[in-house]
Amino acid sequence: MHTQSGNTIHFEPSKVVILDGILALHIEEIRRRGDIKLFIKTDDDIRFIRRLERDVKQRGRALDDIVQQYLGTVRPMHKFFVEPSIDYADIIIPYYEGNKIAVDLVANKILNLINNERK
Repeated sequence: MHTQSGNTIHFEPSKVVILDGILALHIEEIRRRGDIKLFIKTDDDIRFIRRLERDVKQRGRALDDIVQQYLGTVRPMHKFFVEPSIDYADIIIPYYEGNKIAVDLVANKILNLINNERK
């Protein structure tokens, strides 16, 4: 649980904190504090299609503008910041719907960490 006031966020002690974000592994302090560092590897075309659908449906943007932004900014920044952070991951998980094996492995590892902490 966390509370927020102004720009300060305070987190209460917890057995498990899951931090999700495309730049999470890029930040050294986050890497140092993480017990398990995961990278969910998603194909470029899937990421682009998600962005395209979101920007058209939710933001009313034009196709040409979306493609121009993706090629000019989004893709180069992904290659510069996000892709290299895969080297810091303990586990690289290929993204696809229903990847039950990966979910089970991660869940079991988290449970083991919690149980070992109690001993």
